[in-house]
Amino acid sequence: MPPENLHITLFFIGKVEEPEIPSLSELLSRIGSSTKPFSLQLERYCYAPEGKPRMIWAQFETNVSFTALANTIKKQVGFLREDEEKKEPLPHATLARMKHLPATDRLKLLPAPSLVMSINSFNLYESLLSSSGSHYAVMSSFPMHPGEHIRLKLLPCS
Repeated sequence: MPPENLHITLFFIGKVEEPEIPSLSELLSRIGSSTKPFSLQLERYCYAPEGKPRMIWAQFETNVSFTALANTIKKQVGFLREDEEKKEPLPHATLARMKHLPATDRLKLLPAPSLVMSINSFNLYESLLSSSGSHYAVMSSFPMHPGEHIRLKLLPCS
């Protein structure tokens, strides 16, 4: 997973038509300006999803502020999706993707280090598909209130 693709999804909107992007950005800006910054604590590394894992996640502890922000975005922009998102938001970053990972090939994952991330902004991303996989480009950033806009980037473990 290229480092520039690492992100924590609040809500997957799906395909948005070009004329809708300015009003979507304005709505997300209002949500950001009325949201207080918060922190996420890394909980563990894990294979996901359960049952037939195809990814390795950095999973963060459940966080009331993260859940509230994700649910606010879902409530305000969910109309853009054709299907309804039923899962509760789970703060995580995908570290690796695999097509198929049999249980016999799974390695024991290292314990997660103590890591706390300060969340002071969120981004609207565009997913660009190519033959080498998905790439994510930041379309807009939304600072949260109060506080300065700080860009966060997860770096892969060495």
